This record gives sequence, structure tokens and C-alpha cells, in this order.
Amino acid sequence: MAVTPKAPPLADGDWLTAPPTVDAHLAGRVSIIVFWSIGNEASWVRLRQLEDLSSDLDDTLAIIAVHSPRHPSETDRTAVEQLITRAKLPFPVLHDPDLSTWARFNPLGWPATVVIDHRGRLMGISHGIDDLDVLFEAVGLAESLARAKRAEAGVERLRPVPTPTPNRRSSDRGFAWPGGLCVTADGRVAVVDSGNDRVVVLELDAERRRARVRQVLGGLDRPSQVCELADGGFAVTEPANGRVMQVHRDEEPSILADGFVRPRGIAVDLDGSLVVADAGADKLYRVFAGGAKGAIAGTGLTGCADGRAGAAELAQPIAVARTAGGIAFLDAASSSLRLLTDSGTVRTAIGGNLDRAGLIDGAAESAALDRPMDLAILESGSVAIVDTGNHRLRLLVDRRLETLGVAGLDSPEAVAELAPGLLLVADTGNHRLVVVEPAAHRVWELEVDEPERDTSARRLRAVPAPTPRRRPS
Repeated sequence: MAVTPKAPPLADGDWLTAPPTVDAHLAGRVSIIVFWSIGNEASWVRLRQLEDLSSDLDDTLAIIAVHSPRHPSETDRTAVEQLITRAKLPFPVLHDPDLSTWARFNPLGWPATVVIDHRGRLMGISHGIDDLDVLFEAVGLAESLARAKRAEAGVERLRPVPTPTPNRRSSDRGFAWPGGLCVTADGRVAVVDSGNDRVVVLELDAERRRARVRQVLGGLDRPSQVCELADGGFAVTEPANGRVMQVHRDEEPSILADGFVRPRGIAVDLDGSLVVADAGADKLYRVFAGGAKGAIAGTGLTGCADGRAGAAELAQPIAVARTAGGIAFLDAASSSLRLLTDSGTVRTAIGGNLDRAGLIDGAAESAALDRPMDLAILESGSVAIVDTGNHRLRLLVDRRLETLGVAGLDSPEAVAELAPGLLLVADTGNHRLVVVEPAAHRVWELEVDEPERDTSARRLRAVPAPTPRRRPS
């Protein structure tokens, strides 16, 4: 009879959130160790699956998230810490930038989930997000242990073991990780204030230096990107819940469409339908009135192959925008700018290699990005791109990519054109909005007045807004 091997110990590393001692945390409990990276959308899907599995089993099921960077840009400790705080992860997180723990388990890819029984022996490993059998086996064993412990203690319910969370500064002022941006038909700006679970609608002054808050639409759950609807409301993606929400003033948010894996980018097409980039499914979808949806590009396999829309491979599509010739979109995993033409073909303009990322200007065919997360099609026909992994703002003009001289950005996630020649950037890691005038080489921070204390904010809760940090150029 084969003997199940003992699991190797975790390597010493940087615990971003951790119990007092790891051994005490795991002793006598079923353990799930997930190897993930912040730049891998499937990793976030797996973390949410584990969050759902762990309810009511805290005393017999331990979950540890080992952050194993896939690319050099993902090794930054502060960036990881900010993202896990923003995502409200309830698990201990070990940051493993040199892949020491990864090497001990050899999980092969992202995400990978290792299950260890209460005796410290390996039960199995699950790759990707579709294989749930080994997880259900772990939960079944944890439930058996819980029943035995309850019987021994003579109680109906065990007291959960608290899981520490990241340090968070207390404040109810300002943005917390602003993400998606949308300029409305009447010139206002909708900002996804993701750390505060809301959309804030701003009215800017004529010089675009100050803004007043005109609407606060709360009640969302970790929103990502936003676009304006024909009725004046907004469609907002909620990646963690796999759905698109609609929000209107003085109304509770409602589900517009669901059943996605991890929807991120969203845009209104010429016919009024919505185009949604589902980064977790590696597909683009069209959403019609009433919430019906259908895939318009991607096989569901992660890759870079161009061709007919239904046969093309996408790699975590994360942002979409309407152009004159089709739907432009960004693939985060391959650091690519691509186009779904109106004739139904996918073509790559920049990138197209899962193993290549960088900060290279020049002809589109040889230029490089690093996990870009949003784009804006400008009135001039150029394309503005927030190059999140490089902490830069890039501009594609006449098939040549250039880096704009905007220093100090920290993981920017969104860009929009305020007026011809004037861009608004969500400087997400610095919790602020920045206005950029490329032709004049001018950059300034948008000053935002305090939200009006009216009933539109009644659903909001006080949340942390960490102090901005400035990244050196």
C-alpha cells in the first residue's frame, strides 16, 4: 500500500497577513495552499472560490495564499499588499518573490492549489480553476473533523479562528484605489472608487483643475470598470461576483447581466449593446437589452493566436473600446493591444507573446507593454494606454508607441479623454486622479471637493483611504 508523502514546510518569507505562528495555525487542520499571482486573473477566481468554501470551517480548514510572482513587475511587496487589502482577502498571504516555497511544491502553473490533510500529508493538487474535486474532498474531511470536535466539546458550533488582515489606515475621505473612468455625454466624469465600493460622478471646472462631487452611487462589491448607459445610469463590472451591475441615482444597484467568470472591461457599442471583456474566461461578450449575452471572440483557451473571432485565442482581455473599425481591447496576460474587426477577425497590433513584456517604444510590431489595463480611443485617432506594469502612460500614434513623460504614477488602471489633447488618468496606487496635457508637457493632480452629504451617499460605509505614495521616476 502506497504511503501518502508528507508535505514540505513553507519556506521562510514575507507574511503580509499571518497568524502568530504558521505551525499553530495548521496543526490538526486540513490545509489548502493556493499558489497565485496578482497579474493572473484566474488566480483571483480561485481565491474567490476558496473564500466561498471556507465559511463555517475556520477551526478545521486553513487556507494560505502564497503569492508567487509570474513576472518581475509582480514582485513589488507594496503593490501586492495594496491589492490584497483592496480585494479584502480573508486569508494569510505569504509573499514569495524568489519562489522559494513554489520550488518546494513545484506547482507548475498559476493558479495551483495544494491540499494537505490534518496529519500533514499531501491529499492532491488542483491546477487552474475548473478542477474542484480535490477541494471538495478537503472540505468533506474538514467537515468530518468539525463534527468530531463538536461532539468532543459538546457544542453545536465551534468558535472560528480569527484570520489577521492587512493594516489599514482609517479615513472616510478621498478615493481608495480609483479604477475605471467614463466621461459622460454631458461632460461629467464617473470614477470607479473601488476601495469604497462605489461610483463617484464628478463635475469639473473649465480649467479641469478642480472637481465637485455630484453623485455618489454606492452598494457595489469590488467594482472594476464603468460605462454610461442610454438612460443616464451606469453599467459597472464586478469581477469577484462574475456580473455586470447597473446603478442609478437614488436606486439600489441591480444585476444587468451575470454568469461571467471575471468580467473587467466594458464599453457601449454603436448599436447600444455592451461589450464586456471577461478576463477569467478569455473571451469577449456582447450583452443585449434585458441581460442576454453571447460570446463574440475567443475560444476560452489562453493564447495569442489571431484569426476568425470564434477561433482566436485571447489572454485575459481586460479593457475594451469602440474604434472606427471594430473593438480594440487589451490582453493583460500577453501585454497586447488587439482589435476585433467589424468583419469578425482578431488582429494583434502590439505584443502577442505570453512570455514577453517590457517598456519598449517604437514601431508597433516591435514595441512592448507590461500588463496594460485600460485604453482610450482619442478624437485624433491615437490610442492612450495605461501601462500598469510599467507605471507609465503610453500613446500609440500612426502605429508607433511612445512613452509620455508622466513620472510618479503608481499602478495606474484607467484613462479617458476629457477634451481633445487632454487626458484623465486614474493613478490607482496613489489614490488620486491626474490630468495630462501631452502636447504642452503638463501634468497636474485633479483636486476633488468633498462629497455632498445627501441621501445619495446613505448606503456608503467609512473605509480606509491609504496615504498616497509617490513612485520615483
